[in-house]
Amino acid sequence: MKYVNGKIFVTMIVTLSIFMSIASADPSVGDITTDPASPTHQSTITVTATITGDDISSVTLTVSECKAGLCFIYNDYTMTRNGDGDWVAEATLEDPNKVSTYIQYLFDVVDDGVEFPDITSDNWKVDLTIENGGGNGGGDDNGGSGLPGFEIITLLGAIIIGTILLRKKRF
Repeated sequence: MKYVNGKIFVTMIVTLSIFMSIASADPSVGDITTDPASPTHQSTITVTATITGDDISSVTLTVSECKAGLCFIYNDYTMTRNGDGDWVAEATLEDPNKVSTYIQYLFDVVDDGVEFPDITSDNWKVDLTIENGGGNGGGDDNGGSGLPGFEIITLLGAIIIGTILLRKKRF
């Protein structure tokens, strides 16, 4: 009789442990907000994310700067929990050549002592606001280099052709 009770006890423990492992869900990322909503190159942004899990002890945010599906700058930031229970981090975009067109977010979450890397969300991608550098390379308030653009070449070409035509008519 004691042997049967031992089998029942072991079966209950196994069943309970299976149920507990199924009941604990992986952490997930809900809403993500970026301030400012349309960041520019080399700006500082604040990322706020709603992350749910059983016992989240730490969250690391990876901000990737990308263009055409290729990401070339990856920076990690430790997130802190704010008063609302959301996780917040401040990040600085660093693309020195200003060629990235969007940024994307990945989250590494430690929940109940288990690390869950590279968690994404539906709104994990944010388009960058591209600054216009003046269009023609001329110096202006948009960060141009102060060098004249191609219109000066056209103007000089017209003056030279006009001078040649006027000299031919005189002789």
